[in-house]
Amino acid sequence: MVRNHLGVPDKSLTFALKKDYNRFSMITVTLILASVLTLLAISIHFFIFYLEVPAFGTDKFQQTFKTKSEDHPTLRAPFNNLGIYNGSIAVMTLTGLTALLAATLLQPQCSATLSGWASGMMTCGLAIMFCAGAYLFLTSPDKRRAACIQALPPLLALILWIIYFCG
Repeated sequence: MVRNHLGVPDKSLTFALKKDYNRFSMITVTLILASVLTLLAISIHFFIFYLEVPAFGTDKFQQTFKTKSEDHPTLRAPFNNLGIYNGSIAVMTLTGLTALLAATLLQPQCSATLSGWASGMMTCGLAIMFCAGAYLFLTSPDKRRAACIQALPPLLALILWIIYFCG
């Protein structure tokens, strides 16, 4: 029981502290979940980069993208281009997430500019990831499973980041 300045038990102050603690806990949970989903989206895009550039032409590449060995000479440039895009988006989003978490942990020493820059960089990366997955979902019915894998983690992360930033 919390006591007021006279030493008398104060239920309203206890309620206020519990409410603030619950709000803090919810914000912390939201931050953790948003970070985990962001890392999942980043990991997926690094894996796509791996398949499209270093693993181009391997059995795993052929199985994933349903290609034939004889088509690989003409497919190398477009797949490498897509791989660079996916890797760049992952790096951009990871940089934003890392800077945002650093700004959050070092809050008194960090400026609002760093937090704004970091959150903007991260959310732009997540939005691009989601848009690419949504486009794939809408234009390629046979690739809907892959589209959901690509689009859902960044979408859920964006929703949680909005809750976190507005909380």
